[in-house]
Amino acid sequence: RHIELSSITSKKVNSNNLKVKPSYEKNEQIEINKESLDSKTNVVLGFIKEIPNEEQQNKPLTQDNKLVGNDVNILPKGSVEDQYKFAEDVALSGNYGKAEKALKEFLITHKGHKRSADAQFMLGRIYYNQDKFEEATFELAQFNGNYPADPRFQKSTLLIAEAVVNFANKKQACDILKQSLEFMQNQTEKFKTRLNFLINEKQCSTE
Repeated sequence: RHIELSSITSKKVNSNNLKVKPSYEKNEQIEINKESLDSKTNVVLGFIKEIPNEEQQNKPLTQDNKLVGNDVNILPKGSVEDQYKFAEDVALSGNYGKAEKALKEFLITHKGHKRSADAQFMLGRIYYNQDKFEEATFELAQFNGNYPADPRFQKSTLLIAEAVVNFANKKQACDILKQSLEFMQNQTEKFKTRLNFLINEKQCSTE
């Protein structure tokens, strides 16, 4: 299930773009375009598409499709499940720095694998747990865009809302909070209650 955003395609919003940091391929900021909120637009709530640059596209890989150069491969040899379990265990141990590297490597090495959704969601949670709110927002928005039918979609959207209020300006944060509440289908009581609390806390207008 996904957020129905096509009905406000033509609606104008603040032209100030929300800057967030990219996920696992490069540690530089990119901009998320908020001019439109349909499924083809790079937006923070979901359906976000990473904007690769030439350096990202040409990043060298080994024959095993792992990073080379300045990046260190830390995943152990073994099956995809073995490598995912390794990254998960590192994350659960609280070693977030090592877990970030392991999950980023996993996402690049096993792009398209069924475990990629788990790895991307976990990476977003790790960023959030470290108060890296911009990185968490970007990674979780990537997750929403890549896996709109995932049962964690609503939880991911709520985490995006929680993260955004920590770094976005009031108008940007209020836009995202109200859009999340308005367009999320089959809202849980927890989702609805928390979004309304954040909206009131940010003193968002009711317009």
